[in-house]
Amino acid sequence: MLRSLVGSEMCIRDSLEWFKCRGGNPGASVPRQFEQDLGRGLVAAEELQEGDVLCSIPFHLAVSTRMAERSLGDGFEFPAGLQLQKEVLLLSLFLIRERVRPDSEWTAWLDSLPTLESFSCTFSWNDAELDALDASQLRADTMARRKKVSQDFELLAPIVAQQPWSSDDGCWSSDLFAWALHNVWSRSFYLPLPQGATGFGDLAQDEDAEQHTCLMLPYCDFINHTNQPTGFKVDFDSERIMLCATQEYKPGDQVFDCYGPKSNAILLLNYGFALSDNEHDAVILCVKQPPCGDEDQDLSVVKQRLLTGHHLDSSLHVPIRLKQLLPPDLLAFMRIAHLETASQALDDGKLRSAAKPYSLTNESRALKSLLRLAQGHLSQNATTQREDEELLADVGKEMPNNVRSAIILRHGEKRILNQFCAALKERMRQTIMFFSMNAQRNSSG
Repeated sequence: MLRSLVGSEMCIRDSLEWFKCRGGNPGASVPRQFEQDLGRGLVAAEELQEGDVLCSIPFHLAVSTRMAERSLGDGFEFPAGLQLQKEVLLLSLFLIRERVRPDSEWTAWLDSLPTLESFSCTFSWNDAELDALDASQLRADTMARRKKVSQDFELLAPIVAQQPWSSDDGCWSSDLFAWALHNVWSRSFYLPLPQGATGFGDLAQDEDAEQHTCLMLPYCDFINHTNQPTGFKVDFDSERIMLCATQEYKPGDQVFDCYGPKSNAILLLNYGFALSDNEHDAVILCVKQPPCGDEDQDLSVVKQRLLTGHHLDSSLHVPIRLKQLLPPDLLAFMRIAHLETASQALDDGKLRSAAKPYSLTNESRALKSLLRLAQGHLSQNATTQREDEELLADVGKEMPNNVRSAIILRHGEKRILNQFCAALKERMRQTIMFFSMNAQRNSSG
């Protein structure tokens, strides 16, 4: 059941008291439940300067994969064939184990975590909401994730049933599994840890290299995302993790963390929101090298040498972003794909890089094939970019939050594809002009 606003505030208050009683220091920050559908967050409790400590977490409250593995016991072994990442499953099983234990010391923190019903990730969307994604790849990615979760749930069921903490029939259900997974996907931190630290307990890393680890950090999980630079840095002493301000804060200012350069598809899949001004938005294009005929072994060898030289495989998944509409790797890949003879890539017997056009014909075919691919993606949508803009601009039109997020996503992807098409046409114009000028110079010379 969804918690009421008052119930959520009580859970947050209890979690804060639990955090302080177990050695956590909220410092100059305080968690807050926002009104309406704005969720929760962490805000500055007082005026802060750069370098001030926002909060600190003792190592024994940092839930690491090592801690999760130890809590499951020496006899716990993962079955073969699991689809999800092991670190995600370990942290999820830790949450489930502590959720069903009546005497768990983590109960107050677990009660403050979002309920399954409160998540807006596409995993939980109904058919109408998924239909609103139109032809976005996110729909297929969502269905693939559902399949993986279902398969792992079935594989883990007999293993979990044998655990001493799973005697109650209600301790293993698809909803509980999904709740744990959603919290790990959306609330975990991936942090670099110092080398060879001996006082880190479960966080200790090998001495030979700096490593990263996936953690659940009580209290820190109140922090929300921003596309702007993160408002804090992570530091360590001998006993705790500290979050130190990297900017000035006024009382009530929200503390944000940049989750990374993530597209709206990733944000919706893992966190349940999309940003209308997401500078990191992307459309993933998938292209493959066509097979060479058995009779043209020289061409096959040349293509493979070129792919190896450009650190490419026979297939390519490349993100198209507004900041880089024509990635060099994609252009090189398509030039190689449209070679018709080995000699086209040779100059006095030496192999020419695919970083520059080989010929007007080759470049035209490469660009036109990409144009057809992008236009094909656009034609699969039921609405145009302009129509989506009108839907989003109609403030008087009420629509569910998930549907609005879907429109933001698909509008951003159409915008990228339309600008990609425009960039391809402009590159085609420049290519024709370049080769025409070269031909004129050669003829006059």
